[in-house]
Amino acid sequence: MTETVHNRRKLLGWMLFGATVLIISSGTGYVYAYRDRMAPRTQINGVSIGYMTKAEATSVITRHEDAFLRAPLRMNYPGGVITVQPKLLGLTFNTASALDLAYANADQQALPLRVRQLLTSPFHSHNYPDFVYPISDTGRAYLRQALPSSVEQPATETSLSFIPNATTVNAGIAGHLVDLLALSRALANAYSSHSSSISLELTTFQPTVSLAGAQTALTQAQSLLSTPWIVQIGSQTLGISEQEFAKVLNTSVVPATNEAPASLSLGVQPEALQALVTSLAKLSDRVASNALLSVVNGAVVVTQPDVDGLVVNQPAVLSAITLAIATPPISHKIESQTTLTKAAIRSETLASAGVTQLIGTATTDFAGSPTNRVFNITLGQKSLNGILIADGAEFSTVG
Repeated sequence: MTETVHNRRKLLGWMLFGATVLIISSGTGYVYAYRDRMAPRTQINGVSIGYMTKAEATSVITRHEDAFLRAPLRMNYPGGVITVQPKLLGLTFNTASALDLAYANADQQALPLRVRQLLTSPFHSHNYPDFVYPISDTGRAYLRQALPSSVEQPATETSLSFIPNATTVNAGIAGHLVDLLALSRALANAYSSHSSSISLELTTFQPTVSLAGAQTALTQAQSLLSTPWIVQIGSQTLGISEQEFAKVLNTSVVPATNEAPASLSLGVQPEALQALVTSLAKLSDRVASNALLSVVNGAVVVTQPDVDGLVVNQPAVLSAITLAIATPPISHKIESQTTLTKAAIRSETLASAGVTQLIGTATTDFAGSPTNRVFNITLGQKSLNGILIADGAEFSTVG
């Protein structure tokens, strides 16, 4: 009886040994026979590529990707749903990288590991992700157009309403935009799970500047628009009303730092300020005018005195107003720099120029002259009247 049991055990041992050798031999033979193919139950994003060569796997995965890109996809968002075609989102796959990774891992495995992978394949799958790139800029534009306008709303920044004696803060409004990173993950999951529906996640964006961050700019603007502005141009005083000045103001966002939160900074609109200063210059600039002369009893007399010209230094006025806005305490008076231009014929220099008496006359009778001669003589006398010709200079009415 003992010998029988011993023989049975011995036989069983040889059978197990033979089975093991057979399995290992078969596995080794399989591995060598299929060394350029993937192990069973190998997947890329849920697409089975077991037993396939790289070229076969590429063809299969490409068909799956094309089918996904062309199939209708439901996008659920808070309050509704839209149907899109993933291809129009500019979605792309990096199939080559996924396949390279899968086959590189298989090629680098030693023979025992590949045999073990074969033996464990009925109980364990090998899944490699297919890299999904984020949607393109054109895809983003397509999605924005496909969604109702109420779904995505950019944040409205905190601002000021410049109203004389009633300047107020306009509180910013939070905005909502599609989370593109979450959308890319959702699209990748839909592809791998063969799903035809995803949910859009929205990201909330708060205004950069809070109401507290706008208070300094508000106080400054209220002071600026409390009374009219005065621009002193030489002896002339010009005024800028609060309404006119409000049109040149604007605000910009000062980003937050480690020491301070984001805030509003008061400034000017360069084009609007330039237009305002130009309009002031038109009111004050003047061209120098010569003294008008006449001959009375053979002596030269001034019938209308000369007037100096005046030109406002516009860049200086621009800088002065900008500085007054930026530097408290705020002054509402600007002293303008001007440039004076002297007239060529001036009353006080007539004597030194030798213009004191009549030195000659000329007359011509053009009665019965042709029309063109009459016209030229009339034009010439107008051009000659009041002209001062310096010593050695030449003068002509024809240029």
